[in-house]
Amino acid sequence: MKALKILQSPMMALTCFAASAVAVADVADIYVDQASTLGAYFDDEETFDYVGDFASGRDSILDVYFESFYAADSIVGFDLSPLYNQLSCGETITINSVSLSIAETADSYSNIEFWVDGLLDDGWDEETITWNDVYEDANFLHLGVAEFLYRSDDYLPAISLEITNEVQSDYLDDGYLTLVLRASDFTFTSPGELYGADTDKEPFITVDYDVIAGSNPRLCEMEKRAEERAQRREIIERRRERMQR
Repeated sequence: MKALKILQSPMMALTCFAASAVAVADVADIYVDQASTLGAYFDDEETFDYVGDFASGRDSILDVYFESFYAADSIVGFDLSPLYNQLSCGETITINSVSLSIAETADSYSNIEFWVDGLLDDGWDEETITWNDVYEDANFLHLGVAEFLYRSDDYLPAISLEITNEVQSDYLDDGYLTLVLRASDFTFTSPGELYGADTDKEPFITVDYDVIAGSNPRLCEMEKRAEERAQRREIIERRRERMQR
């Protein structure tokens, strides 16, 4: 599965951010890690709301519709850890922009808008996630909007997500981004379909970011030595445990 693709080599930023920092800019495509459809039906006997406890698992086709008796959202996850794992001591990442590229199928009969919302809870599993799981404690943040193009069978125009410092801190810096795709209005008998995981047109996000390098080599050296000491202590502890057996 495609995961991370760096689109351009690191280059020195032309703007000096501070006398003590240097920015290195990059753009990366990160392909979908998890993808699932969240199906629901309208419960007109007890809750009088949409409910759904069925897990559809990993999906290559994602449904998005909102009807009188049935509804479906889609959930997609992107693993950002390769971006953060490349950081050296003292470095941080500033996310400049994020856009979502997702393709509509040839069987998509919708031409309405759909919402792209961020979900704080990244601890879900595509094999078990359900509508009820997401909406039981839904904490959505509206990040973008797109429009179905009716059976286009191609990528929709890239969807720009609204990224602020707070969004980066809350939704990106933990190394994973979860997005929920929801119909903005009744689709009636014209459901929307999008390509999901394991297809030729997998969803991906394009991340434009800067790596900000600090200028305190002494602090980094201290951290490095602390890690080395911790590793040595771990080795010594393992030896002691073996001797006591």
